[in-house]
Amino acid sequence: KCGAIKGASQLVLDDAKTTSSWWCCQTEKAPCLPKNPSALDKYLRGLTPPAKEALDSLGGEASMEEVAGAAVYANVWHTIESLLEHSEPLRESARSGGLELHGAVYHIETGKVEFLGQHPGLKGLL
Repeated sequence: KCGAIKGASQLVLDDAKTTSSWWCCQTEKAPCLPKNPSALDKYLRGLTPPAKEALDSLGGEASMEEVAGAAVYANVWHTIESLLEHSEPLRESARSGGLELHGAVYHIETGKVEFLGQHPGLKGLL
């Protein structure tokens, strides 16, 4: 599994077990960055929303491996959402039927690609 997803999943799990939350940026649904964030801090911050979504869907007793596994799939959908949210040309092409965005997961352990199809909430994103 992706090491970055594992790192973000571990951050989310650690936060769920403490009373002092680093999720202070509630409007962004992502953890706050330190004053001088490293490149890794910034990268992991972007992966924590899919990890938090995975933890929420699995429940608080899920292991890091379970959260990371579910977060990989959540990250695929978050990426499609971000593409459509930030690119009017992509959104318009998808709306008109000239473009389809399909998610996929590369399984590094086997070298196989699992195709997920289009975002399950596509109509609402357009």
